Amino acid sequence: MKKIIFPAVALSLILLMTGCSGTKTEKTDSTTEKEKITEEATEKPEAGDPGDTSKENPEEPIMPDNMQIYYDFLYGSEKVRYTGQNDLGTNLRLDSYLEVNGTYSVEELISLLSVDVSEYSSGIVLDTDNPYEYRFIDCGKDGNPELVIDFKFISGDLFGLRCVIKDINGELCFCFDNDYWSRNDFEIDDNGVITSYGSGGATEHYNGASFLDADCNYFIYYNCHDSFDPSYGFSTFKDGEYINIDMSDLDTTNIMISSYFFTDWDSDRTDYNILTVYDDDYNIMDPSTYEGLDELKNKFAQADIELYTFEQIDQMLMDRAEEIDFPGFG
Repeated sequence: MKKIIFPAVALSLILLMTGCSGTKTEKTDSTTEKEKITEEATEKPEAGDPGDTSKENPEEPIMPDNMQIYYDFLYGSEKVRYTGQNDLGTNLRLDSYLEVNGTYSVEELISLLSVDVSEYSSGIVLDTDNPYEYRFIDCGKDGNPELVIDFKFISGDLFGLRCVIKDINGELCFCFDNDYWSRNDFEIDDNGVITSYGSGGATEHYNGASFLDADCNYFIYYNCHDSFDPSYGFSTFKDGEYINIDMSDLDTTNIMISSYFFTDWDSDRTDYNILTVYDDDYNIMDPSTYEGLDELKNKFAQADIELYTFEQIDQMLMDRAEEIDFPGFG
């Protein structure tokens, strides 16, 4: 089992060093494999368009038989079935627009998604001038592609609804959808691994990982909630019980508590908490350098909440990866 702790625990530390300092990191991708299997379009293909999104090569591409059905859908001659499977959105969800077992063409989807149905914020409607982008991935690397279609919405917070469509025995089906916005986003890589990240404010950050296997079954790898300067308030879960730990009498300016868990974000969960201490330049320090360490540990002990080490969280993540056959990052 390869060691994959770095992308998990280190992401919290990267957010610590970049998010708190106000520096934004840019993601780069230099892999040739992604270039080979990824195809993006900023405009939906018109009828008769060969589907070639490259300006440099206008000739019609040779499409494998297992991709033709996706292009038929994008052209408007094929429909996709909504199954209700893995409908994970918060502000935007397909079940707000579609009927389970209903089938829809791309034009019908554009029409339905153009209606404002958000329960949380009005004015979130599809951008009909630029309704979606698309690309192909290969969940599980079994050689059978899936279509990622990313519906773009008009709002002040850059909302979107990202969906995965799979050819199941000659029928297209939605197998995953989730929404995103300017402070809560996720990405799906070429083999179906999903990484998420977000912010609930200056002192609250989130990250996580999950994946879709070759059959588009959805598995959660981990989720993590980072609390910076937790004297403002810290809560955690144990066996589904919500527990608040008051640190208002401590100087927590230079500490972060990361809560890892291996389920979704509902309250029926157990968190595994780890303490990080850092200096004013966001360099990671030994926890023993924190003057309030004994008092903090005592507060956790009184609440019957254990503080874990990096090595313990590392082992938990490796065990979880083995349990669900996590394919790894990148």
